[in-house]
Amino acid sequence: MLKSEAIFAISAEFNDYFVQFLTRKMDEKVYVDKLTEDNFLLWKRRVLALLKEKGLDDILLGLRILPLVPAAGITDSGYMADMAKYRRDVATVERILLTTISDEPARLIAHCETPSKIWTELLAIYEQKNSVAKNYATDQFYQCRMTSDKTVTQFVAQVKTAGVKLKDLGIHVSDDLIMGRILNGLPESYNNFKTAWYSVTSTEQTLTNLTSRLLSEELGKMKLTDTTSEVESAQAFFSGKRNSKFKKRENFNSQVQNNGVQSSGNRKTVICHYCKKPGHIARNCYKKQNS
Repeated sequence: MLKSEAIFAISAEFNDYFVQFLTRKMDEKVYVDKLTEDNFLLWKRRVLALLKEKGLDDILLGLRILPLVPAAGITDSGYMADMAKYRRDVATVERILLTTISDEPARLIAHCETPSKIWTELLAIYEQKNSVAKNYATDQFYQCRMTSDKTVTQFVAQVKTAGVKLKDLGIHVSDDLIMGRILNGLPESYNNFKTAWYSVTSTEQTLTNLTSRLLSEELGKMKLTDTTSEVESAQAFFSGKRNSKFKKRENFNSQVQNNGVQSSGNRKTVICHYCKKPGHIARNCYKKQNS
């Protein structure tokens, strides 16, 4: 074999080994978000799944016991190998737990000496908190209402977000429940819409269709509101012009009366301020001139 061929063969073998090494390391990497106050259920499921995959969940749950000491004593090679594996597995589980817990929860289990005690302590703390959180999240979900300051998009998003929080706490939330909350949270102005929705076939009563139809209904209401506002503005404009004309006429009649002119139907009569007789004004009054 030529020297260059030997070097190539060694290089290829090294590349294969390196790829296998990286693959193994990637498989061993832990992909679990750290435990916080809000994600206990999700964290719990991920940690359990990871340890089951590695065959270490029995250590977490406290089901694996220490290897029994054989008659030959603790120096027995088989016993020593079993103890070494046990300690290595315990250390692996403890490492996974401690590296997937944020600082605040870690302080709560600082006194725990084994992985199973850590697990039991966390369950006791967070499952009690989880019960309180479930009640609060349920109340928040059923209190969702579409108020005057919310659009359809904002209201639907509020209901969906409240539903996601319930799911994160382990409560099953179906699309039917989401749709029911949306419909019950609509104001009275959407009563006709709800009646129309209930007449839709069950196959078409989906969350996507409900959201789409609500957006169309909202758009229609907005257009109707704009049209009504335009009509009211036009009416107010013409009403203002009409009132202005009446005011001008009243002002004119008042001015005429002050100048000695009285209006009677469509005929106007001049009154003399001196003799109080019709047909002339004081300047032309013969009685005044004679006196």
